[in-house]
Formats: sequence, structure tokens, C-alpha cells
Amino acid sequence: MNLIPLYTGVSGARARSTDTLVKLAGQVVSAGLDQLGDRFYVEPPGRSSGIQIRRASGDQPAEADVVTVVGTTGLIGGEAGILNSTITRTGTGGDVPNPVMLINRSLGGRSAGSWIPGVTGGTGLNNIGLLARSAGKVTYIGGDYFYIDDGTGLVGDGRIGVKVHCPGLTKPISTDQHAVVTGISSLELVGATTYPVLRPRKQSDLVYY
Repeated sequence: MNLIPLYTGVSGARARSTDTLVKLAGQVVSAGLDQLGDRFYVEPPGRSSGIQIRRASGDQPAEADVVTVVGTTGLIGGEAGILNSTITRTGTGGDVPNPVMLINRSLGGRSAGSWIPGVTGGTGLNNIGLLARSAGKVTYIGGDYFYIDDGTGLVGDGRIGVKVHCPGLTKPISTDQHAVVTGISSLELVGATTYPVLRPRKQSDLVYY
């Protein structure tokens, strides 16, 4: 039996229940598979929403590619996504939407229905999957991540501020520095709690001073 995918936009796909077959056309890759390793992200040109994609077959998407995605809706690590996807590149050099500037506390946002998880205790509109920008003082430096705090009182997994997950990129050298971070607004599931995470794509996404 051949299933016909539901042709929908990113916002519509995010609102579908798990295991719904969907097709997204004309989406701009905001973070490439070569940048994040196990996933990539797409947004419509209007920057209304974004979503992670897990590729199973087809083209290897890079930042600014325009793609068509066919896959099933689901959750990975508490974050909504399109899974088992076949990717077709339909263009290159697309206009990646500008990042949304958010304070630390607004990253992730609250849940929006049963199938659009936000962060635990999140406030404001759900922005998981969007390219975002935030800033703050470096409060902790780990192996492939660090935390920044802008004074809004966010606490993430025992650390002050929001986590910046940046494997393969140069981290700040001390907690005396400040950072401006551009990256995908994502989340991390620890036990039953979801915390906001920023996922920068490349070194120029990280500015230290």
C-alpha cells in the first residue's frame, strides 16, 4: 500500500501527530547536515517557524540550499522533527532568514499543543527550530559546550544561563568573556525536563569579547 504524504508547510508539519507522512517543498536550509552532523534545519522564507530534519536518503543538504523533504513526523530527544526523510535539492544559494534576537529566558518558548514541545517552564511563543541569536556573559565552559547568562535568571541543568552546544568550534577561553551566539533554537531532554540549547553552525556564529 503506497502512502500519499500530506503536503504541508513547516508550521503544519509541527502540528501533526507522530508518524504522519508529510512533504515540505521550497524550504530553505538554515543549518546544514555538514554543520550539525546528525540533523539539519529548514525554515520557510517568511521565517514563521523551523524544524529539524533527520535524513535517511537523497541529497546532502547544506546551508542556503532549497530542498523538498518527505518524511514522517516524530520526536527525538523531546524535540519535534521530520524523521526517515528523503531529501531532494531543488536550488542553491537561497536566502537564509535572519536570526530572531531573543533573551536567554525566551529561547525555546512554551509548548504549543501536544506535538510541539517547548522547554520546561518556558514562556512566550515556541521558537524551537528557528535560527536565533542571544548574548550574555560566559558562566561555564565544558567539553563541547558552554553557558551564557544575560541576567534573566535562567538555570539550565544546574548551570546558570543557556547552553551553547558547539562541537568542533572554538569555545571561549574564560568565564570573564561575553559572547554573542547565533544558532538554532533547540532543546535538550534531561530526565523528564527539557532545557533550551543554542546550536551554532560555524565559527562566525560565535563572537567573543
